[in-house]
Amino acid sequence: MTQPADDAAASREGDDRRTSPGPDSENIGGGETTREAWERHYGRQKSRQAYPDENLVRMLARIEQPGTALDLGCGSGRHLKLLNDLGFAPLHGCDTSAASLEISEQICPGARLFRIDPASTPENFRIPLPDRECRVVVCWGVLHYNSDPLALAMLAEIARVLAPGGELLGTLRAAGDTHFRDNPDMDGANIRLFEENEARHLLGGTFDRVEMGFQERSPVGALDRRVRHWIFRASSS
Repeated sequence: MTQPADDAAASREGDDRRTSPGPDSENIGGGETTREAWERHYGRQKSRQAYPDENLVRMLARIEQPGTALDLGCGSGRHLKLLNDLGFAPLHGCDTSAASLEISEQICPGARLFRIDPASTPENFRIPLPDRECRVVVCWGVLHYNSDPLALAMLAEIARVLAPGGELLGTLRAAGDTHFRDNPDMDGANIRLFEENEARHLLGGTFDRVEMGFQERSPVGALDRRVRHWIFRASSS
């Protein structure tokens, strides 16, 4: 549930508002090779991102009354620090990677951090927070590394912990992205690339309102590569 260092920014059957998922990703993100890939990734110094994604900075800055916040898939802690700087409190962060949580603790020592079981399934995925606890949940560069069933279970848990009027802010990797598959640092991890209608379908199964933006970039010196993301804000009435 983590985002690689050059991510542009970096899960349940139920009521009638939930829709069935689109095509499944390669496998559930808790596989042994996936876990090893993320631990290896966050064991590298270059994975320790220091600066927040500018898109998230803008999205959070418009929230007039900061409150409790959760960074689901907190990675190197850069967005926990951002949330803290903007006045969100209390702060919670979680990840499947133990190495990630060690880094996050150094970056944002005031946050309450907890580890999500890397072997979580759609049936047992759980965020250890009470109902309606959070003003905002950040899920930046996370959902697309999980199967659709697990992503739907994650979204259902996010909806449960969001307070009335709360927002989910996140990203999904977009179809046409080439950077991840050419990145040897992430050998063993899985990814799902989304068309716009697939992204809306996934998010709209849980949330009433989904607003989306799009970003594409090419790393300097690698114009043949494309890093593509859907950026979204989701909420329910």
